[in-house]
Amino acid sequence: RVSLIEKQAFVLRFRKRLEGYKIHPFNFHEQDIFDMVGMIEKNFSRTDHQEVFESLLLIHEGQCMSLKQQYEILTEKQILKLSFEKGAASVVADAYLVLGELNEEELRFYTGYGIALQLADDLQDMSEDLMNNHHTLYNCHTGSEKRWLDTKKLMCLCDEILTYVPMEDTVLKRQMIRLLRNSLQLLICDAIYEQRTFFSKDAIQRVNQMQSVRLEHHWKLKQISQKWMKILKP
Repeated sequence: RVSLIEKQAFVLRFRKRLEGYKIHPFNFHEQDIFDMVGMIEKNFSRTDHQEVFESLLLIHEGQCMSLKQQYEILTEKQILKLSFEKGAASVVADAYLVLGELNEEELRFYTGYGIALQLADDLQDMSEDLMNNHHTLYNCHTGSEKRWLDTKKLMCLCDEILTYVPMEDTVLKRQMIRLLRNSLQLLICDAIYEQRTFFSKDAIQRVNQMQSVRLEHHWKLKQISQKWMKILKP
C-alpha cells in the first residue's frame, strides 16, 4: 500500500543516513531504522571499518534496484542479476557486522551463500510475489518444466557454494557442510511443497524422495508449530 513515490523518498533519506548524515526521520518507522544504524555506528567506527558501511550501502542499492522487479518488465537475465546482487549483499553485510572484516575466502563463500538464500526465498514467496506483481526467476516462467529445471540448478548451486565454507579444521568443515546442506535442502524442498501448484506431480514426487520425512507431514508439523507460536506470543 506504499506508493512508488513514497518508497523513493524513503530510500533517498535512508541512503543519506547510511552515508553518515544526521537525517531527521519522517515517521516512527524511520526513527526505528535510523536508531538501528546508530547502534551499528556505536559498534563500528566509520574510519576503521569502512567495509561494514559499504556493505550496508550495497544492500540498500540492491533493494532500490529490486524495485524494478515490481514496476518494470525485465528479462530473465536482468531478474537474475538483481537477485544475485541483492542476495549476496545481504549476507556479506551480515558477515561484516559479525566479523568486522572478511578475507577473500570468506567473502567468496558469503557472496555465494547469499545468492542461494535469495533464490530460495524467491521460490518460497512465489505466490505472494505474483499477487504483488513482483517478478522473480520462478514466477516469470509460464511452464512448470522450466521452473523445475531452475530449481534443480539452485540445488546444484548450493552444493557448489558449500565447498567454499571458510574453515581450516577439516572435521568441523565437513560437519558444517553437512548441516548447511541439510538445512538448504529442507528450505528448498519445503518451498517447493508450499508452492506445489506451480510444479508437476513428478517434481513433487522426486522432492519427497529426497527427504527422510515426507513433505506433507513436515508441512503439517509446521502448521502445528505456527499455532503454538501464536499461543506463546504475548
